[in-house]
Amino acid sequence: MSTKMTRLELMSRPAGDPVDLSDFRRKSWPGIAAEHVRVDPVAYEYAFKASTNFIALLNVYRKDGEIFVDGQKPTTVKDLRNKLTFVPAGTLISGWSEPVKSASYTAVYFDQNGGDDVKLEAMAPAVAFEDHMLRSVLMGFSALLRDGSIDIDGYAETLGALLVYEINRLGRQWKLPAIHEGGLNPQQIQRVTDYIEGHLNDKLTVATLAELVTLSRFHFIRAFKKSMGIPPHQFIMRRRVDRAKEMLTESRFSVTEVAHGAGFNGLTQLTRVFRQVVGVTPTTFRRDIS
Repeated sequence: MSTKMTRLELMSRPAGDPVDLSDFRRKSWPGIAAEHVRVDPVAYEYAFKASTNFIALLNVYRKDGEIFVDGQKPTTVKDLRNKLTFVPAGTLISGWSEPVKSASYTAVYFDQNGGDDVKLEAMAPAVAFEDHMLRSVLMGFSALLRDGSIDIDGYAETLGALLVYEINRLGRQWKLPAIHEGGLNPQQIQRVTDYIEGHLNDKLTVATLAELVTLSRFHFIRAFKKSMGIPPHQFIMRRRVDRAKEMLTESRFSVTEVAHGAGFNGLTQLTRVFRQVVGVTPTTFRRDIS
């Protein structure tokens, strides 16, 4: 297979001007190509239909934006730092982004083979997900792009085989039933999460959420955790943290206003929960993205 593979093109700014890349690195090996791109903090658009499979490790925090992939709802997640996106060959991905500060991604384009014993299994596109092992492989490719001394014979191909193996491993996990016996069905999940999203500033109780799906509080907590992986109160707090992160990008809000606007009962609770979920205080988070 030719090592000259189709690459993601950042098409233009909304006004039609070209996008300035502050850093661009690219290397190719048999059946694999990798690139690292850093973009200045200006809005940009893109569209891409790869002739090969594509996976990217993103480092983007944006004010606004959308990602469109064939057959899926648009993704509007703003915090794309350390998120991964996988697009199989022949799938169209497009979108636009308005980053808060310089954004970057490391991408790998690869064919179906990860070596004689590793073949890529069928897997649907996946946008803005997290996986520690896949992230490590992408960081390995990033190191290859930065340091030519480690680009020894066979190293990139070995990383490529590991990449295919990890994608297959993740794909098999995702094929497991999403709704287990005893969990909420998709309609119930949608009803509850929509209600939470619309009432983040209100006092949310388990009793209210349980009534939405006609379950007792005990059975609702158990079913919610079975389906979502975390209890209802943790889910609510994480969504409030997401709301706080969005508000912290706006300098017109004080941290105290962010606390109340995101549904916390005060600055102390915001700081405690934010640190638990994000790893830093709201003030540090705001300073890092400014």
